[in-house]
Amino acid sequence: MFDLGRFVADCQAAHAEDRSHKAVREVLARTRRNVLCFLAGAPEINRSMADVRAAAPADIDVVPLHGSLDAALQDRALALTAHRRVILATNIAETSLTV
Repeated sequence: MFDLGRFVADCQAAHAEDRSHKAVREVLARTRRNVLCFLAGAPEINRSMADVRAAAPADIDVVPLHGSLDAALQDRALALTAHRRVILATNIAETSLTV
């Protein structure tokens, strides 16, 4: 089993991609674990990637996870690594995924 923590960031913005980098920055400051950030779909993930990368420290990988990615990229998001990761996933993954 994985030891999971749950953090909910309270960031106000009109669009999810505008909130995601603020929420990730807040959660990264509160934990030393990987962060799984749920967004509505692949377009929101793609729009959020650059801002989340800019908000995350340089030693943290930011990777997407959604069904339209090829299998190798999906596997990369879930592979064990020596350093921390922020995974931007579709909210449909919330019901079927534990990282």
